[in-house]
Amino acid sequence: MKTYNISFKYSKDGKGWNGMTVSVKAESDYSAIKQVESRYPFVKDIKILSVR
Repeated sequence: MKTYNISFKYSKDGKGWNGMTVSVKAESDYSAIKQVESRYPFVKDIKILSVR
């Protein structure tokens, strides 16, 4: 399993956006991004910063 550092913008209402960087453990880029998307109702500008 790899550790992904991912930055993204999120919103609870789709209007006000905040930036965040998180670390997630996943088997693939796709599953790491899906983990981030599942945390908030609105997510955009997802970027994988590093993989370890």
